[in-house]
Amino acid sequence: MHTRTIKRYVALLVTVSGMAALTMNATALSKLVTGSLAESGQSYLAANTGTVPALEVKGTAAFYNGVNINLTSTTNSAGYSSFAGYAREGGMMWLSGGTVNSIFGTGLGVTTHSSGSFYNVTIIGGGQAVRVLGTSSVLLEECSITSDNGSGVYLEYSSTGILRNVDIRSGGYGIYGRYENTTVSAENVSVVTTGNGVSGIYLTPSSNASLLNVSIRTEGDNGMGVHARHTSTITMTDGVIATVGANSHGVYTSANGAVVLDRVTVSVAGDGAHGVFANNGRVSGSNVILTASGSGANAIQTGSGERDSGVNSAVSFYHGALTVTGDLIVNGTAHNTVVLLDHVQVFHGGNVATNAGIGTLSMTMVGMELSGGITGSGSSSTTVSLDDSRLFGDITANDDAALTVNLDNASELTGKIDPVDLSV
Repeated sequence: MHTRTIKRYVALLVTVSGMAALTMNATALSKLVTGSLAESGQSYLAANTGTVPALEVKGTAAFYNGVNINLTSTTNSAGYSSFAGYAREGGMMWLSGGTVNSIFGTGLGVTTHSSGSFYNVTIIGGGQAVRVLGTSSVLLEECSITSDNGSGVYLEYSSTGILRNVDIRSGGYGIYGRYENTTVSAENVSVVTTGNGVSGIYLTPSSNASLLNVSIRTEGDNGMGVHARHTSTITMTDGVIATVGANSHGVYTSANGAVVLDRVTVSVAGDGAHGVFANNGRVSGSNVILTASGSGANAIQTGSGERDSGVNSAVSFYHGALTVTGDLIVNGTAHNTVVLLDHVQVFHGGNVATNAGIGTLSMTMVGMELSGGITGSGSSSTTVSLDDSRLFGDITANDDAALTVNLDNASELTGKIDPVDLSV
């Protein structure tokens, strides 16, 4: 005679208030915490009713401290009920170890003046993996983050994200800071995105990111390694940016956004993919190693496709090296563009510079060895200033374009000049 034991778990909402501390090994359907609760052990919370998250920490008196807690949501809903873990209205959620998985929605949500601290947690979202908004903050350390269709880490409305030793794999944006005053601090973080039209890190507007030893790789067309938009600033030190795909640029700035690079390697591979694209934005770099390969792939591209009133494009590099199959510098329709290259090694397959349309381009080259032509076309205006530099190539402009060359500190110029105002 065989004996079979059947365990049946009943749909259950557990509400905890006041002070509590316990160890659980059973499975509750979901849990609402409004007081203080500490749990440890292989605990399992799941939500599939379509009305509540697996774990909800709600209110300024709510504090949840969980060790090796596993949260799962199978709710297919656009609302917060699809969150596996959710802290809101001043709640605090601490998790160490365990897995958080929302099959269709957001893995972890921290909203409305709440905070979350997550250590060594695997976080998975069918949409966004981590969502932080409403002047909230999150600390992610030693975490693995995977999002299928949304952002790996999404922040908005004056929220803060601190990431240390984190691995992000995303079908959408890796890290997305949206709306005003979002702050991102990332150290020893790896970001890989696999969708078209997404960025490894994207900030807009008036937000800031500080990146130290961060590696970013995007796989897909029309993507960006990093994108700073609308007065946002991204500062990156000792990092790597790699993009693979057509029109996928390494560094992109627009509408007065800014990116600052120090000891960063940028590699782009794809037709029309540029190492740097300043679309009425600013990029500065020190000791940057940049390579761009593909048809029409340029080192520095500028444009005015997205323009705030009075905004100019500016790109500067100090030391480092630029290696491209296309042109070194191309100014499309940007107005009042300024480019400075100071003691940078350059290797390129096209022109030193091309200025087309109606744009104004001012270039200063200090301590440079340049081989290739400079071309002005349309009604563009180009000024080239060589300081202790040598340019081996032709300088040409059509009848409607203006082109001026200034030579200082024993600079040398060879090749055809037609027609150019030359000042020595």
